Amino acid sequence: SPSPNSYGAMIETCAEAGDPKGAEGWLDEMMDRSMEPSEGVYIEVFRAHARAGNLDIAKRKLLVLMAGPPLAVESYAAVLSTFLKAQLPRLTLEWFDKMVDAGVQ
Repeated sequence: SPSPNSYGAMIETCAEAGDPKGAEGWLDEMMDRSMEPSEGVYIEVFRAHARAGNLDIAKRKLLVLMAGPPLAVESYAAVLSTFLKAQLPRLTLEWFDKMVDAGVQ
C-alpha cells in the first residue's frame, strides 16, 4: 500500500504539471485511506491551482492552512515563489507581510 510520502510525490508531480484536478484526486485518495496530509502536501495542492491559474481556489487553500498551526518558513517560501513566478507582485508582497506578521524568520 502506498505511503504518505508516495502520495506526496504524486501530488507534487501534479503541482509541477499545473494539474490541480490530479493533485486534489491524490489528496482525496490519501485522506480516504486515513492518512493525514502534511503542510507540504497542502502547499503542493495550492501550487497546482496557482500554476493552473485558479488563483481564487489557491488563495482559499492558503486560508484553510492559515487557520491551523503556524506555517513553516518553507511553506511561506513556496507561496512567495509561486506568486512571484505567476507575476503577481501584489500577492507576493501581501504574503510576505503575512509571513513577517506571523513572526517567521
